[in-house]
Amino acid sequence: MAGESRIVGRQRHECEVLGDGRVRYQVKVIGCMREGQHYNIAQVFTDKHVRYQCMNDGSLDVLAYKSNV
Repeated sequence: MAGESRIVGRQRHECEVLGDGRVRYQVKVIGCMREGQHYNIAQVFTDKHVRYQCMNDGSLDVLAYKSNV
């Protein structure tokens, strides 16, 4: 329904009524995706030589990089 937000699986479905009578529908993934893998918010993981953390907005922060030198 217009003006509602619902979570279905790992997606948030949002329906917003705009001022001119239009409706905006958005689907947002909850968590982060990297190379086909899904990660939860605040989850820390390592991919190759890089350690990442999944942020609230779906972005990834680089926490550390390990060199082979």
